[in-house]
Amino acid sequence: MPENLESTDRHGESRSIASALVADAIDSLMAQGMGDHDAISALETALQTRRITLDMQIAQD
Repeated sequence: MPENLESTDRHGESRSIASALVADAIDSLMAQGMGDHDAISALETALQTRRITLDMQIAQD
C-alpha cells in the first residue's frame, strides 16, 4: 500500500477510535446525571484545555 494511503488509513482508524471514546465519555457523563449538551460542552472544554497544555509544552521545547 502506498505511504499516503497508509497514512490516510491510520488517520481514519484514529478518528474512528476517538469517536468511540467520545461517545463512551458522553454516555458516562450522562449516566452521572449530565444532560447531553452539558456533557458535550464539558468534553469540548477538556479538549481545549488539553490542546492549550500541549501547545505550551511544544513552545517550551
